[in-house]
Amino acid sequence: LIFPFSLASCFQIKEKKMRKGFALLFLILISFGIILTNSRIAWGSLFLAIPLVVGYSSFLYLIPLSILLIIIIVLTTNPSFKGLIQDQLQLIIPDKIWKEFSSEGFEGMNVSRIGIWLSAIKFILSRPLIGFGAASFPILFELQTGFWKGHSHNLPLEIAISYGLPASITIFITIFIILFLSGKKIFLGTNKQKNFLDNYFEKAWFTSLLILIISQQVDVHYFDARISICLWILLGGLKNIIEQENGFNA
Repeated sequence: LIFPFSLASCFQIKEKKMRKGFALLFLILISFGIILTNSRIAWGSLFLAIPLVVGYSSFLYLIPLSILLIIIIVLTTNPSFKGLIQDQLQLIIPDKIWKEFSSEGFEGMNVSRIGIWLSAIKFILSRPLIGFGAASFPILFELQTGFWKGHSHNLPLEIAISYGLPASITIFITIFIILFLSGKKIFLGTNKQKNFLDNYFEKAWFTSLLILIISQQVDVHYFDARISICLWILLGGLKNIIEQENGFNA
């Protein structure tokens, strides 16, 4: 959530060297912090945020970097490349990083995310209109499998289990409409709104919410009050951008 705004600060500040230096320092530290989370969705958010905030020019170095990283991951984790090169790479790259892309990192897991989602869908189909009530998934899942999981690792599924499909569909269609309309205005503004195309913070605002919504499809961070408050602030900001009639005034 913070990374797109930090990225926007580096490109928005053009004259004051000290401010730009501090913005660059924050960007570097936040980037390292994201890498150290050992979260694949967090790593993916780095690559998603850069072209959305900076623009198409970032592809000149982002695509070669992505290809290089994919090659390194394949050489480090694929059994077909077992040997001296793979052993050396596994020694150089921390275990917590390369194991996130290998079956070795998931040994001992009692159930996969796909298994959790399939169970969640079965619960929804058995009571689609009103759901089972708030925080019901852990109880239902433990009764079914004997394993305890705090949530369904997917926010639309979680809401549907608790309150029914109509509630989940209504909420997320509304969010997607706000994302679509605000993205259209920010990235595809008319000639009268060219300042939108150069406004990094509007792009960062959109990107931050997009990353948050994507992350909720594979995990549920929304239960953290800080994350849920951020989501509604970002939604409110995008709604305000949509409603602005005479270009960027705020």
